[in-house]
Amino acid sequence: MFTVITPAANKDITTLANLKADLGISDADHSEDPYLQRAIKQMTSRICSYMNVPYAQDGTRTIGFETLEQKFARSPWMRSQGCELVLARKPVAEIVSVMVGDTAIADTGYELDGPAGMLRRVWDGNLTSLSFQPTDRTVIRFDAGWKLPGDVNPTLPEDIEACVISLIKATRAARTRDPLVKSQWVTDIERLDFWVGAVSGGGGDTSGLPPELTGLLDPYCYEPM
Repeated sequence: MFTVITPAANKDITTLANLKADLGISDADHSEDPYLQRAIKQMTSRICSYMNVPYAQDGTRTIGFETLEQKFARSPWMRSQGCELVLARKPVAEIVSVMVGDTAIADTGYELDGPAGMLRRVWDGNLTSLSFQPTDRTVIRFDAGWKLPGDVNPTLPEDIEACVISLIKATRAARTRDPLVKSQWVTDIERLDFWVGAVSGGGGDTSGLPPELTGLLDPYCYEPM
């Protein structure tokens, strides 16, 4: 269970300006702005779904930079050395605090694997874990996520933004054609093949995303809960 303490200032994986520049649309042309802004939010949500980004307790979900608080019913500080906790969001930039019951755990008592979002217990030279009670909960407050395009000093991997822009390009281009048409062949002139996403229930990847995009996103995906 985790809650948002400081929400992301921005949740969109790309900006309208970046998208229009990639589409070759002038900044002075605002005719498609409402459609493109809606598409950014839709494709941001679609990418988060593919990446298995977990929902916070308030129902929000983002890969943007946030301060979060996560509670664990069982604590690695009550068991053997080397136990690990998997945090709900990644990459983790900083551990703000670790509390077990009323006891604050010093930063010498854990190691952080920020990209993986994992916190590992290490020996800190004392035996305070012996005083913990089985009912004590571990509460971790941490900063996680990327600074997104539109934020100051963005840190989002370019591959992820490129996927959102590619999906919007494809969706925008397909608005005027029959979505059920997989290919079009004009005899002796040309043949056009269109990507048709996998249908749920058919086995394999059912995300509906082209394989060249899933290959870019896979390194950043969360393990299924």
